[in-house]
Amino acid sequence: MPNNTLGLMGTDGIVPIYNPEGRWCYWSIKELWTGETGANRFVPKVFDYVIDPETFTTWIVDHLDPVTLIPTLREIRPANMSFSLSESDVLFGVGPGTQSDTYRVYIDQSVTPHILAVDIRLRVAGSMASYAKIFKGSDLSDSGQVISKVYDSNGNYISQSIPLELVAEDNHVNYSIKSIKVCHTTEELVDGEIVTAVIYSDTGHVVSKRQLLVENTSFIRSTNASQKYVSHISLECPFLSQSLDNTIEFPLNVPLNALNMMGVVHYSDGSTLKLPVNGSKFTMHGVDQYVSSIVGQRVDLVLSYALSDNEVAYANTNVNGRYVTEAYFLLTTNPNNSYSVKLFGYPYFIDENNGYQMRWWMFNLDRNISFEVTPFVRFSENTGPYDPKGYGYLQRKSVNLNLRDVSAAFKPFIHTQLVDIVLNGPPTVDNNAWNVSHESISTRTAYGIGLFAKKIGNNQLNLSSGITDFLEWKERFYKQTYPLVNNRTELVPPNPTHFIINYEGIDTEYEMDDWNKDLNAASAVLIYKTVSVKFIKRTSTGDIQLAIAAVVIKP
Repeated sequence: MPNNTLGLMGTDGIVPIYNPEGRWCYWSIKELWTGETGANRFVPKVFDYVIDPETFTTWIVDHLDPVTLIPTLREIRPANMSFSLSESDVLFGVGPGTQSDTYRVYIDQSVTPHILAVDIRLRVAGSMASYAKIFKGSDLSDSGQVISKVYDSNGNYISQSIPLELVAEDNHVNYSIKSIKVCHTTEELVDGEIVTAVIYSDTGHVVSKRQLLVENTSFIRSTNASQKYVSHISLECPFLSQSLDNTIEFPLNVPLNALNMMGVVHYSDGSTLKLPVNGSKFTMHGVDQYVSSIVGQRVDLVLSYALSDNEVAYANTNVNGRYVTEAYFLLTTNPNNSYSVKLFGYPYFIDENNGYQMRWWMFNLDRNISFEVTPFVRFSENTGPYDPKGYGYLQRKSVNLNLRDVSAAFKPFIHTQLVDIVLNGPPTVDNNAWNVSHESISTRTAYGIGLFAKKIGNNQLNLSSGITDFLEWKERFYKQTYPLVNNRTELVPPNPTHFIINYEGIDTEYEMDDWNKDLNAASAVLIYKTVSVKFIKRTSTGDIQLAIAAVVIKP
């Protein structure tokens, strides 16, 4: 006699039917009690069989929860029963008909999240196919459990949808034959368990599906048991979008060499390797043809990694199998003047033994900042070290600065600049001690030739340098530093209204009309020291930072 000794009730207020002393029997999966609706639902007994009348998938009842009576099912596969999908469900690439054990999905549970790799023989035909999801078991309904997971290069969860990638073909250009990329899962899966791969179009419609058998790769002996595999690659770049997958948002006014791309190799043991994208191991294909001209312009790029002779990857996409690739996009955005910066560097004499130390300042095209950045500027290895006593010859040096070192408000953007430095001798013996060019352009006059500050009395100095005409003084003192110019809106830099002299760390401000006057310094003036002169333009909304110069104090 059916009964309900535990007083269970479904969400619809109806009690499910339970007869613990009934005979062994088959149940339909659609009439089982699952803890929700009670109407026309039955509680099976342990060892009863449950069948899906549409796919003929069969389970055995392993256990009943003593409180909820919800059954635990285990799928069984009788030898005389086929569990293949119908011919209309076949994913192309395995030949005519279907095979119940054609494809596997390999899981590596030695890392977390676990790596899930669909058999690369599984091919998806059709240009409409866009992405896949992997379901546990064969339940593809709204209550089905999706186990596939995709993460970004920082380990952040992105989606359940696995992108498809084109399969390389030896004898023709492939436009529509694809495979499922390597993904991850947090689900614990055992050997022989069934999962289902469902393929969707870019509009979200199902276009195909295929059942797969799980196989744990830890039970497969490789030629080298300690071999780690390349699972995937990713990109690190200061302009990588936080909201768009695999997209570089590149400001219109920033030079291409400022991308500062680093490639990251991800291995199966969870380790990573970072290398520059310089055409050696990592190459970004398509970036050389990019010309920044229109906001919103979108360019397809491909990041490739050349495998070393001792490296193995889960999946390759080229003919000879020696490269791992990843698709990226470059999106042109509005100009960002914060990253259009310039370094102004000047020699400061220390003493006869130590020669000249370079000091550096950074200005940007927004003209809202001026920082001394001496501790953060580095001389590039490719042009050699700076010689503080390299008298009488040109030192052409490449210098670089990571803007993140200057302020946390910046992305990790590396600015590189080629400068010319000429040290003629100590200021004690040479009237024209040095000259510099902040950009190595042969047609430009170097800054510093014939310029100096003359000591007047104990704590005064004069910047006129023997020049009697203001326009000439402004040309040589200000314009020959070559301040930043916004080429989209300007032909020449703005005219300054004030200048600020800094001597021994103390600022004193003057109007431009004071250019040839004797100027008070905040402390006693010492000959052969160096004084900096910063030019600004004062407006109703604040000061505009334009440029900085420097001169040696002479007797």
